[in-house]
Order: sequence, then structure tokens, then C-alpha cells
Amino acid sequence: MVTSAAVTKRVDRLEVPGLVVREPDPRDRRGVLVGLTPEGLRLVDHVVEEHLANEERLLARLTRREREQLARLLRKLGDSLRSAEEHRAAEPPR
Repeated sequence: MVTSAAVTKRVDRLEVPGLVVREPDPRDRRGVLVGLTPEGLRLVDHVVEEHLANEERLLARLTRREREQLARLLRKLGDSLRSAEEHRAAEPPR
């Protein structure tokens, strides 16, 4: 949902502090593979823990049944978004 230039800029910003590395794609000389460094992986692990704890705080007031209902509705929304994207991708270019 972002341009390739925007992705490049984001990867550039992650590369400077040593969180990711770029390597040529051995299967496609035009491509570049991006991977986490050990420091990048440590940061992701830390951030995911914080994210999950925050998610639990946000959902804490919902009952089990409400959480299940929310999960069903979010799946339905995700399905709808995927369907719309597939429909848009199948349309001829304007």
C-alpha cells in the first residue's frame, strides 16, 4: 500500500542504525533481499512483547464472548478488504 520509493526510504532508515541488511537477490539481479540483523531481531522481540501487553490492556474490559465477536468481525472486515483488493487488482488499468 506504499510506493517502492517509500519502502526504500524506510529500509534506508532502518539500515543506518544497523537494524537491517540488504543483500542481492541471487534469483533476480534486479531485486534486493532485506533481513534483520541480530540487533534488529532483538528490537522486534522487545517491541512485540510491548505490543502484545498493550493489546491485552486494550481488550481487558471485554468478556471472552465479546473478544470472540470482535475477532469474527475483524476476520469479516479482513475478508472484505482482501476481496476489494483482489477485485481492484483484476480491473484493467485506467
